[in-house]
Amino acid sequence: MRVLDGDSLLLRIEGQGVRGVRIAGIDAPEKGQPFADVARRALLAKLDDREIRVEVVKTDFFQRLVGRVFVEGRDAGLAQLHAGLAWHFKRYDADLAPAQRRHYAQAERQARLRGLGLWRDPAPVPPWEHRAQARRSRAGEPGATIDPRTPR
Repeated sequence: MRVLDGDSLLLRIEGQGVRGVRIAGIDAPEKGQPFADVARRALLAKLDDREIRVEVVKTDFFQRLVGRVFVEGRDAGLAQLHAGLAWHFKRYDADLAPAQRRHYAQAERQARLRGLGLWRDPAPVPPWEHRAQARRSRAGEPGATIDPRTPR
């Protein structure tokens, strides 16, 4: 097992070899964003040397398995939200059951209210906006800017 960032990992799956796994329902800071490494290390600490179970929902465009990841019966995505190390990724809410959506939204809301993790920042940039900004910059679009809080 190798944790790539705060919401994705590589797992050796019996009969399938090594597969990318994206945790459903959350989006953690991207490399180079504040709290990206903190989120990655926190996920690694939760998963390292433990039996991992993935409830696969789908395979994404990049051929990664997308699903809820469990360690010792605990939802790793929900834990990332509780710690303030990810956003509830509402764009893909269909990947979660209605009760899970409510739990994920509540966990994010509580972390925000408590100022945990990335919510210490008064205006954290969601990873989907960071990715869009990076795409615009690579395409050379006028008006593309880099968040000054993001180290290069």
